[in-house]
Amino acid sequence: MEQYEKKGYLNSEFRLFHLTDQETKEVDYHYHDFDKITIFIRGKVNYMIEGRSYDLKPYDIVLVKQGDIHRLTVDNSCPYERIIVYISPNFMNAYQTDNYDLSYCFQKAAKEHSNVLRIPSFEKSSLFRSISQLEHSFTDGGYASELYRQVMFLEFMIHLNRAVRKNRLEYIDTDNCNEKVLAILDYVGEHLCENLSIDLIADQFYISKYYMIGSFLVVILAFIGIMNFFNTTATSVISRKKELALLEVVGMTKKQISKMLVAEGFLYLGGAFMIAVLLVVVGAKQILINTLGTAFFFRLHLTIVPCVLMIPILVGIAYVIPKYQFEKMSRESIVERIRKE
Repeated sequence: MEQYEKKGYLNSEFRLFHLTDQETKEVDYHYHDFDKITIFIRGKVNYMIEGRSYDLKPYDIVLVKQGDIHRLTVDNSCPYERIIVYISPNFMNAYQTDNYDLSYCFQKAAKEHSNVLRIPSFEKSSLFRSISQLEHSFTDGGYASELYRQVMFLEFMIHLNRAVRKNRLEYIDTDNCNEKVLAILDYVGEHLCENLSIDLIADQFYISKYYMIGSFLVVILAFIGIMNFFNTTATSVISRKKELALLEVVGMTKKQISKMLVAEGFLYLGGAFMIAVLLVVVGAKQILINTLGTAFFFRLHLTIVPCVLMIPILVGIAYVIPKYQFEKMSRESIVERIRKE
């Protein structure tokens, strides 16, 4: 973490700011030694936290834990308004018992691999009322004003954690890779004659260059993987023309051979899956460190949607290709297949 700058300071248990900037200067990757909650009000902002990219919508709640490497990119074509709460980790730790833990929302964010919460109709929720009361408490100069602020802050954290526990808040997915990749491809196609660079394209789309490179690698590797599996499955049938013909000679029916080839296809699929899991779990982070010199953005987690989309494609290949290749091969007589081999 020494290569990243520590920004901000907190000399109290918590602090609240309501800020509106007409123009926001670009801030490089940094971290805090306190927890931070940001309620995004308006603007065009992309948040990059621990290598995950988020395009914010009004009233999104951004959770940044102590030590999280992050940065934000702001489109200055419109004002950027937000409410920010700085929280001392020691203060949060003081409110942990067997019955409750005010840091639960941060813990679930780590479990869900998402730092941004989205709630429908935020302005009508108890969260909105409590954050409004908390903001007002900082301008309240009445009796026991400091205690009043602390009570208002605790009320806000209670409402936030209740909403998280009851799933009234959605930890948003960061898999907007496809839209970004397509937009970047269109941009590159329109500017082929210009001197393009990774940094220039990343700035144009308000994303980290590491995120952009990772997105393209995912798409390219997925395509290569599918084509390799397709080729392996087809070749395993074509290269055994004589062997399959001899199996028919000794009494196996075409239906039995077809079932055998499909079963082999599923075995290839299962083996490929196990090898992929082992490579990711054991070697992915080390490969990134060796090639890029850093892997701060790498977090090992299973993203469900791409897996669900890939499964029917791979299962379809494992089932259809062996059957198709064998049926195509069977149009020749057994004698012809043995002689050609």
